[in-house]
Amino acid sequence: MNEGKNDLIEGLSDSQGFTKGLRHEDVSNVLITQHNLLSRLEKTNAMLQTVNELSTNRLESLASQLRANTRLLVSMKRELITILRRTESVRKTLMNLYPPAYESASGAVESAWKAELEAEFTATSGPQSLPLTHTVVPLTE
Repeated sequence: MNEGKNDLIEGLSDSQGFTKGLRHEDVSNVLITQHNLLSRLEKTNAMLQTVNELSTNRLESLASQLRANTRLLVSMKRELITILRRTESVRKTLMNLYPPAYESASGAVESAWKAELEAEFTATSGPQSLPLTHTVVPLTE
């Protein structure tokens, strides 16, 4: 029991010796440094909070634009599918009603498309741009 009291007394005297060994200037310098670091951290935290708010607002804006554009693309896809179905239906009808005229007209249209694609390719890849001409080919002779 006496040993415990002696250890406690020695511990107190050690801590008192430690506090006596500290200079007031050193403690105040440590406190000032801690205060400056805390101030910098608070400023950094405020800046990060501002960036976070701006990013959140930007995300909400872009997300709404993305949803609107996605709806537009889906709508355009539906319309294109409808147009392609109608075009295919007209093509089949013309092919069944006028087989020889359809074959000659489709060959002429196909060659015109190929020429247009080649002209477009050379216009985009070549140094000079060539104007694209659209020719209308009648389906019947």
